[in-house]
Formats: sequence, structure tokens, C-alpha cells
Amino acid sequence: MIRVIDGEGLLCEELRALIGRAAKIALAEEKKEGRIDIATAAKNKIRALNMRHRGINRVTDVLSFPAVLAGRLPPDGFWGDIVICPARATQQARKYGHAFARELTFLTVHGVLHLLGYDHEARADGESMRQRERVILGRLNIPDETCDT
Repeated sequence: MIRVIDGEGLLCEELRALIGRAAKIALAEEKKEGRIDIATAAKNKIRALNMRHRGINRVTDVLSFPAVLAGRLPPDGFWGDIVICPARATQQARKYGHAFARELTFLTVHGVLHLLGYDHEARADGESMRQRERVILGRLNIPDETCDT
């Protein structure tokens, strides 16, 4: 089950549904099942989360909080939480020249892959993660104009 929480009303119902669909397909493409909570956050809130959890005092696009490491299904079936900043997604969509919905979809897929244990800090790991993002975005019929977030 995917739960999309937009407590601040930052997204319309259609975009919330798109985020939920993207997360479900990302799990299915990775042959995983389970639950994920996805929330939206304004710039000030995601900046505070980024500082608290990563020690980085800046606005970011997406944060993932895995329930477990190494891509194994947690005993309770809950993979973890994802937080997306729509304002940052808007900026990035403009920067990369694609639709806001495409950026939200990419950030959702990116966040899900982090929950499942993917990382992009090392170059080889980043290539693997980017490849999975391209495959999943292709499954969603979202053009892969860029995956550099």
C-alpha cells in the first residue's frame, strides 16, 4: 500500500495519484511488495529535515527514510518514508525543461529506489540506480529527458 500525505495541500488529487502510481510501479518493477508513506513538504520543512538527518542546511528535492537497509522487506512490510518538496521539483522541472508531473514522478521513483537500498554516492552504484530509474520511468511512459537530480 502506498499512502500519499499532502497535509499542506501542495498538490492536486491528480498529482497525488500519479505519485502513488509511480511508487507502486517502482516496487513492482523491483519485484517488491510492501507499504510506503510519501509526504510533501514546503521548503522550510524539508530544509529542517535535511539538516536534522543529513547535516546539510539547504532545501533538497527528496529525502528517503528507509525502515531497513540492504533492500530486504521489513518484517512489518513497511519500507519507509519519502518526503518530496514540490517547490524544489518545480524549480528543477524548469531547469531541465520538462513537466512538473515528470519531475514529481522521477523524484518518487528515486525515493523508492533509495528505500530499497539503491545509492548513487559511488559512480558504479549511481549508474545502476540511474538505469533502474530509466526502466521504471519508461514503464510509466514518462520521457527520460534527464535523470540528474
